[in-house]
Amino acid sequence: MWSYNECEISVPVTLTQTVSAIVPVSPSTGTHTATQISIVWNWNTVADATGYKWNTTNDNGTATDMGMATTKSESSLTCGTGYTRYVWAYNGCGYSLVTTLNQSTGPCVVLPTVTTTSPTGIAQTSATSGGNVTWDGGGTITERGVCWSLSPNPTTSDFKTIDGSGTGIFTSSMTGLAPNTLYYVKAYATNSVGTTYGNQVSFSTIAFAVGQAYGGGIIFYIDGTGQHGLIAASTDQSTGAQWGCYGTSIPGTSTAIGTGQANTMLIVNGCSEAGIAVRICNDLMLNSYDDWFLPSKDELNQMYLQKTVIGGFVSYLYWSSSEYNANYAWTQYFSNGYQDLYNKNSTNYVRAVRAF
Repeated sequence: MWSYNECEISVPVTLTQTVSAIVPVSPSTGTHTATQISIVWNWNTVADATGYKWNTTNDNGTATDMGMATTKSESSLTCGTGYTRYVWAYNGCGYSLVTTLNQSTGPCVVLPTVTTTSPTGIAQTSATSGGNVTWDGGGTITERGVCWSLSPNPTTSDFKTIDGSGTGIFTSSMTGLAPNTLYYVKAYATNSVGTTYGNQVSFSTIAFAVGQAYGGGIIFYIDGTGQHGLIAASTDQSTGAQWGCYGTSIPGTSTAIGTGQANTMLIVNGCSEAGIAVRICNDLMLNSYDDWFLPSKDELNQMYLQKTVIGGFVSYLYWSSSEYNANYAWTQYFSNGYQDLYNKNSTNYVRAVRAF
């Protein structure tokens, strides 16, 4: 049989052999791993130890027996808080002196801090802003940008940009704005806690103006909203093109402002002749725009009234997209503004327009 007496262990062999044992030394602290709400405590193994105990108080009598494990996990802790724990090594001779373990949980995450950049590059339908995320709140910035609206205190539920993540300076391009309109802007930043906003800034977009270079040409007409109108190409597209399809009626064309584009499509679909005035406009790719059309009679008159600011006209007849009957369509003299009917087989000048 085995016999045990304090720190002597007698082994039953032919000759009685006595093995002397000693109380283990205290374990040295290891490298702990912490999150905002948890800590994994670690300590190093000790020679002669047959186990370890761990406790939240300096009392090995109530400590948790860890066996030979040298790690202990705790959760549901408080962020940004320092914690002290205690560990002992033991064997049959007793316990080591206590080792004190110290570790703090990760910092508590709060809302980040962000400032808003004053708008620049303000145009009719666009502007540039941005911001600076100066503090991440102790977490990761997952989204940042600017938001804007027509009312004060915009949020990300309104219009917004998404301009990357992380801290630091960022630039935001706001597009699709209305001209001559007041907007309110705030930078925003989002982490795991939520979204915070920077200081509010405001700006007004520039109003459209007749004679302004815009949208691939020159603005010659603005409607009552101040936000929409017509643009003329700055040069003629033809010095001699027929209206086309003499003797064939194209039902449905109109003379009113705002109908030139619809007129153009009616003629394109109803007249297959190549090289005619509407096809020259419909097929035009100019200054990256491909939605040009032949103006209606009243749209053509607006072009005549603004011919000086548009520029490039000659004192001759220009075609409209407004048909009179199967044989005649409306034209306008750019020498005196007189509008007249001309044979569809006649060759006249062509100037394309587009809407905005």
